[in-house]
Order: sequence, then C-alpha cells, then structure tokens
Amino acid sequence: MRLIFSLITVLFTLHIQAQSELQIGEWRAFLPYQIGNTVTQDVDNVYYGSENGILKINKNSHDVSFFSKVDGLSNVGIRLVKYHAPTDALVVVYENSVIDLVFEDEIVYVDDIRNSSGITGSKTINHIFTDNTDKIYLSCAFGLVEFDMRTLKFGFTTFTLTAVNGFTKFEGAYYAATDKGIYRFNDFANNLPANFDAWQLLGASEGLPSSVYKSEAIAVYQDVLFAGVGEDVYRYDESFFLWDTRADHYVSFISPEGGHLMVGFRCPNDVCNGKVHFYTLDGKTNEHGFGCTGQPTYAIEGGAGQLWYADNYPGIRVASAFNAGCELLSFNTPVSDKVSEMVLHEGKLFVATGGVSDSYNALNRREGFLLRENGEWFRFNHDTHPELAQNEVQDYFRIIVHPDGSRVYIGSYFAGLVEYDFENFTVYNQENSILQGAVGDPLRERIAGLAFDDEGNLWMSNFLATKPIAVKKTDGTWKNFSVPGSTQLAQVVVDHRGYKWFAVISVLEGILVFDDNGTIDVTTDDRYKYFNTNNSALPINLLSTLTVDREGDIWVGTREGPVIFDGAQDPFTGDSHGYRVKIDQEGTIAFLLFEDEVTTIAVDGANRKWLGTKNGGVFVVSPDGETQVAQYNTANSPLLNNAITDIIIDPTNGDVYIGTESGINVLRTDAIAGGPLHRTDAYAFPNPVRPEYDGPIAVKGLAEDAIVKITDIHGSLIYETQSLGGQAIWNGRDLSGQRASTGVYLVFSTTQSQFDKPDALVTKILFIR
Repeated sequence: MRLIFSLITVLFTLHIQAQSELQIGEWRAFLPYQIGNTVTQDVDNVYYGSENGILKINKNSHDVSFFSKVDGLSNVGIRLVKYHAPTDALVVVYENSVIDLVFEDEIVYVDDIRNSSGITGSKTINHIFTDNTDKIYLSCAFGLVEFDMRTLKFGFTTFTLTAVNGFTKFEGAYYAATDKGIYRFNDFANNLPANFDAWQLLGASEGLPSSVYKSEAIAVYQDVLFAGVGEDVYRYDESFFLWDTRADHYVSFISPEGGHLMVGFRCPNDVCNGKVHFYTLDGKTNEHGFGCTGQPTYAIEGGAGQLWYADNYPGIRVASAFNAGCELLSFNTPVSDKVSEMVLHEGKLFVATGGVSDSYNALNRREGFLLRENGEWFRFNHDTHPELAQNEVQDYFRIIVHPDGSRVYIGSYFAGLVEYDFENFTVYNQENSILQGAVGDPLRERIAGLAFDDEGNLWMSNFLATKPIAVKKTDGTWKNFSVPGSTQLAQVVVDHRGYKWFAVISVLEGILVFDDNGTIDVTTDDRYKYFNTNNSALPINLLSTLTVDREGDIWVGTREGPVIFDGAQDPFTGDSHGYRVKIDQEGTIAFLLFEDEVTTIAVDGANRKWLGTKNGGVFVVSPDGETQVAQYNTANSPLLNNAITDIIIDPTNGDVYIGTESGINVLRTDAIAGGPLHRTDAYAFPNPVRPEYDGPIAVKGLAEDAIVKITDIHGSLIYETQSLGGQAIWNGRDLSGQRASTGVYLVFSTTQSQFDKPDALVTKILFIR
C-alpha cells in the first residue's frame, strides 16, 4: 500500500509538470472581446454580445467570463442578446437569423427563421421584446414573430411588408415601430395579430406625422409610451405629442431599463459621435455618457445606478452613475480576430493581422501584430509604439521568429521589413536596405514571404520589385536577385537542400524554384526553374500556399487542391513534375480537394497534413494524402469559420492553431513530434488515471512512429499500438474492450529502426478504480 501511494505521488507530480491548457480532443478559441455591440442584464450580471462571443460581467466585482462557439454557442456574428427573466434564459440572435436560447443547463438551437422557405427577402432580426410572460417577440425585416420560451414553439407571425424595428405592449395593445411608421393592434376580439390588415397605421389623428415616416424604436417607461420618429421623441398621453428633438441626429434606441428613460441618438451615416440622453417623466433631460457614446446601439441602467453602454466602437463601456464619466473596460484577449500568419516559438504565439485580397491588393489593416506569452496578450502597432507610426507601418502580412528566438521579423505589405528584438524596433525599407518599392507603387515595399535557411539567412519575397528575391544575411548585409519571369513572388519556403520555392501570383507561372548554390554573393552559378500547368501536375497556376513536410516533400496548395513535389527528386533535372493525390471521398475516387482552394498546409508530428481551405474548413489526411483522417467545419465542430487563413502546430504538445476569418481556434490533437530515440523523461498523462476520468491516455516522449505495448504488472499484454509521431494514445481498455482495473501498468516500446532489440520500459501508468 505504501508503494502504491508513493507511485501516486510521483506520477501526480509528473502529470502536473506535463499538463497542458487542453486535453486531447478539446477545443478553445482566442477571440477579441473588445467591442460590445449589444447588451442586456439580469439581477447580478451584465451580458455583452460581441461579434464572436458573449461577455458575462458581474455588476459589482466586474469579474468577467467569456462564452463562444467552443462553449456551446452555435454561431459567430452576434447581433442581439436579451435576458428573459421568467425562464432565466439568455436569448442570442445572430446575423444569419439563427437563435440560441441559453438556459442554465442547456443551449437550444432555433433555426426556423433562417431556414423558412415562406420568408422572402431579408430575415434579419432587429429587436427582441421581453416582459414578465413566457412569450418573446422578434421584430424582423419581414414582420413580427411570437415565440414561447416554455414550450419552445412559435406563435403568430405577422408579415408586415415593411421592416419592423421595435415592438412593445401598452394598455392591452401591441405597438410596432416600422420603416413606414408606427402600427397598433388592439382588435383581439375580432382578429388575430397575424392579420396585418387588422393593424392600424398611426398618423396625424394620433399626433404623429401625416406623411410617411420611419420609426426606429418604441418602449414603455413607468407606464408611459414613448416612440422615436426620425430626430424626434414622442410621448403618448391619449395621443402622441412631440416631447423632445435633437437636430442632425436620429433616435436609434429607447431603453426603459432603470431609473431613467435613456434615448440613443446617432448621426446619419455615423459621420459624428452619437449621444445618449436621460429623461424623467417630468421632462428633465441631460446628455451623459461622454466618452461612452461613439456609435451607441443600446444602454441599460443597473439596480445600483451603473450605466452599461453597447457601442460599435472598441471598449466595454460603463459609468458608475448616469452623470459620471465613462470607464472603458479591457480584458486579456486579442485585439483583433484577423489572422494572416502565425508562428510559434518556445510557447510564444505570434500573430500577424494584415493580409491581402485574392488579387494581392493591400487591405490597409492597422491592427499590427500580436503576442501571446504566459497566457497574456500583447499588441504592437502604430498606437503602442511611435517608431512604427513614424514609419507608417501597416498591413503586417508575414511573421517569422529567428531560429535562436532572439528576435521576430514581420513582413509589411506596405512598409518593408520590421525587426523586433523584444526591446527595440528596426524598420528596413528603401532608405536603409536593398528592399525596393513595387512597380506602380514605388513608395511601398511589399513583403509577401519570409523564410530562414539552415544557416540563418532570412529570405524574403519583395513583391513586384524589379529584384523580387531579397536576403538578409547572418552578417547583417543584404543581397537581392532578379528573376527571369514574373516579379509577383509571394510565400517562400526553403527545402532540405536549400532550394527556395516561391509561389508566383500569376496566371502564367505557378512556382519558382531558386538555387543560389550556397554562394549568395556569386550569381553566375544561380539556377531558376518555373513549374506551371504546362510542365507539371499543377491543375492551375494560381497558388495559395507552400510547405515542406517531415520527409522533405513540398506540398503546394492551389485553387484546385494540393500538388506534391517529391523532395528526393531534383527539380532542376527535369525528373520532378509533381503529382496529385487521389482519394476515396464517399465512394467516389477523385483528386484530393479538387473543388476547394487550399489556403494553408501544416504538418503534424506524425507527418499528417492539415489542409485549410477557403470555404470548407480543415481536412486532415494521412502522410501520403491518400486517406482522410478527419474533417472539421462549422457544422461538426467548434470551428469559428470555414474560411481558413493559416494553420500552425506546436510539435511539443500537438496543439493545432487554426486561423479563421473569425478568430483563432486551438485543438489539442493526438500527435507530437518524435525523435530517433525515446526520451529519458517519457511519461503518461493523465497519471494517475482517477475513477472519474474516461478519456484518452497519452504516452509522450517516444521515438517517432514507435511500437508501443502496455502490460499489467505480471507481463500480460493489455494493449498494443503505434505512436503518432512521438506520442501514443491508449483508451484505458484491454484487448477485450474492458476498462482497466486498479493497478500499475507498464509501457514498453521499440523504435521502428530497432526491431532486433528488446522492448524498453519507458514509463508506468497507475489506474485507480
């Protein structure tokens, strides 16, 4: 027994040292919770909807929790959130008109409106009305919809032939604010509210404009009805009358939540800052929320008098009282969901947020680049570092870390090469290097590709320069090269022979292979070779990405699937033409992803390929590409978006970082890199395996593709498998499928290159049942 407890202590210590942020198969997301464009509240908390997730903020402590698709939400692109008190549920509406009902113990997915064939035109949901009943009312571009939060069934739908912007109940009647005026329904005895002919358009006889007018908002505050019509606020007392007006601003919302009536005003086309005015029933009005109102979309007043503003500008906006100054809350999240390229180095994640259009035009993004280190996010751009603003750096497109980790380089598609040594920035451009401006845009040095060779020389694509290949040598000097064809060179990779492979953004030339023959300064022995549809297996000359796998093969992503060039064949001798992989896709033999644009390719520790696509998510295939291992998209996984911009893999723990057009996903996988021999500190996790755990058990630190056998303490074989790279997975069951009993299990392994040697004991696993 003392031995058992000693093993528990040792193995638990190893588990703590080895634990990762994720378990195998677990997902997470890195999202920029910087903008809260919709807001609601319960008694204790405020809920903000951002583009990609929800922030839950405690009103007193300001402690925050984040919720996204990884946590069970169905979509990204949140448009509205509204708390429903009778069911203690949060109603989440997305831009695509899907609805999530977030209850305490489940999330109910409602997609009837999005999928309805009976609704023509826009299906956008503009407003959610709740009261103390079980019903909620959705103001939509096509009309008004009733939904029961208890039965989870739809009630009536009123097709209005005009967009409904808001809804409320007042003195037993229904009121709808629409693009063509305010409508009232109170004929319950003779008609159903679904009959729009029974709704009355309110006009001059009710105190409202006689001509066609638009109403953005309507609400009841302290048993009094208020409506917004253009620049004017109307109050109802037997009929409507003009109560307040704001020149050059229109009413965008009316919020009755709290001690004051809050009315939001916006500039037409948002050419100026908006306003929020506070009223009481005696008509007193003041503008407050200074600094909180850029493009206000809603505001709520909590029980303690705090004001929480939703706005389209960055920053979560709160004021301690209606007449107090604004505080902008920020959180430890990335400031942008844009990803053009990522790189990992010793646990540090670097993210470039620039990018280019499909035709390689600049996107004029100014978010800069991001660093995640020890769980903290940092940003670097013209706002945070004056030297970057001085050099007008933007469109941070490519990013790479020096092999020794001493500095990071960022390729700007606007202002040259940025070097950051973690203290100072140096910007290389035409003034201090051989980098050149683009033909047709001579003031801009466009860097479209970065790669280090084995000697530490930094190679780059100087897009559209007259000499588009540039290198910054290890001694700090520079050299550039002309090419015999197109100068539109983009991504570059260096293979195991030192050859540089460039993607060419041209309909005539697909790939340029360049060999400097190990003599950078001597150009007479340089070699160039182009591959295109005429002399290779390329199905199209338009390329998106290049990568070199663990065996030295070059994988090329095109707009019609991948092409592989054998790394053992010399591209300059005429023997290397590349080939396309055929795969069985649901019973049909076809070229791998022949209908998808492959935007990025990553290689995991088992030499499997992770293919990111423009619209289809991520495909994982075997090392040779002939077998599909997995597919991840928005329908079958927490993937944020099917448009994939970059994928990188941490070889030490198998974490896969997936850059999408909606932010970064991370997935812990079952493969890590392995070496030629087992590591002396190989271990299993979780270890010990406790009774409540029934997931995969990983053995880490093995030789690459090792044979692994697990036995009980008496030597009886329990399980056998082959490692994925340097990691093997055991499901905790024996050969008959029974879960292992309490006891110590021994892990033996032999490398594939040493079959003649006996198995070696690499670690032990303790099971507790």
